[in-house]
Amino acid sequence: MDRPSLEALVEAEDLGLEILHPGGLAITRNLARVTGVVTGTRVLEIAAGTGETARLPAAECGARVTATDMSPRMVRRLRDKFSAQESAVQIV
Repeated sequence: MDRPSLEALVEAEDLGLEILHPGGLAITRNLARVTGVVTGTRVLEIAAGTGETARLPAAECGARVTATDMSPRMVRRLRDKFSAQESAVQIV
């Protein structure tokens, strides 16, 4: 019997989850700090999912983020999330 992955569940339903990676935004914040992400830094996020990880370097560091996901549904979700506001996050 095939069991759905957590990613498939998030994609198929609204489970109220925005972040799937271990450590959440604390790890993302630390990664941005140790890699020197500052205003104008270009960041590429692959497998962006809901976009919460992409939002952080844009909002907190002033980075210019390009985000994408292989799931058309997640890309639509990203576009919905970031089209409603002036954002440094570009969805491709």
